[in-house]
Amino acid sequence: KLKADLLSPDGPVITLPTKREGYSEGPFLTKRNGIYYYFYTLGGNEVYAYAYMMSRVSPLGPWEAPEHDLIAVSDHAERVFGPGHGCFFRPQESDEWYFVYFEFGRGGTNRQVDADRMIFNPDGTIQPIKLTKSGVGALRKTADVLLNLALGALATASSTRVDFRVK
Repeated sequence: KLKADLLSPDGPVITLPTKREGYSEGPFLTKRNGIYYYFYTLGGNEVYAYAYMMSRVSPLGPWEAPEHDLIAVSDHAERVFGPGHGCFFRPQESDEWYFVYFEFGRGGTNRQVDADRMIFNPDGTIQPIKLTKSGVGALRKTADVLLNLALGALATASSTRVDFRVK
């Protein structure tokens, strides 16, 4: 909870323990099937990675680190470098989960946002996410035929030139 200035904590600050050193940014907390998941970014640039912790009790812990806690790392074969700043979501009334992340890219020259499926094991742990350049596609059905609202409509255009040169 924040104070009225929206900058200062109103109460004690709690630090969640993590299995790995090198926490950098991008924490994310969510709940699925009674399990709280705390996700965090490690490293930076081309070597960003995503790890997670689990709590079956509360968002304040106790926290456990699954044996395979890294769920997203650079994939050189897919040419995905530095998955960071991620978040997770699921469409309403669905248990399909998605990881949306910022890809740093090679040397930071091709930064982009990607989305890939996240799959949970029956025990609640998460399988490593297969990072791709193709993404997940449309999450809802689209019309087979799109209505062209401009077809047959009256269109006009105009322009004005203003000369701002100093004489």
